[in-house]
Amino acid sequence: MSEPKAIDFSPSKSASTWMKPLPAPGARTPQTLVEIPCNWYMEDMTPLGYLPAAPNSHGFVSPTTIEQNWKSRFAFLYSEALEKSIEEDSEQGFVFPLVLHPDTSGMAHVVGMIDRMISWLKQQGDEVEFVTFGDCAAEWKKNA
Repeated sequence: MSEPKAIDFSPSKSASTWMKPLPAPGARTPQTLVEIPCNWYMEDMTPLGYLPAAPNSHGFVSPTTIEQNWKSRFAFLYSEALEKSIEEDSEQGFVFPLVLHPDTSGMAHVVGMIDRMISWLKQQGDEVEFVTFGDCAAEWKKNA
């Protein structure tokens, strides 16, 4: 397998010289792009990091509100995976990608909520596995 060609992103180059759509997926290779479905609903900084100079800053949001949102989202995804497992008679899983920034989750009024959330996830038993995004992508490539 040859290495992908390096792309020249120089400011002097027009984007049309390097901006191309990804080819349709084929057989998985070490270069296969795996997207972990992150979003602003599953990270701490957007709702909890008050940035007064940023036009999209939320102001103060209670960490308890975010904790409940995350728990509700997990419960929904879990029930959907369980239902699909029963329908298809196969084990189904899902990714629950929490993105935590130390400068947000480490704040005094947030760190307790993060601790409660992780404890709650651990209470789900062997159904929950904590892995890095890299490990998640590698596992998908290996098993898919």
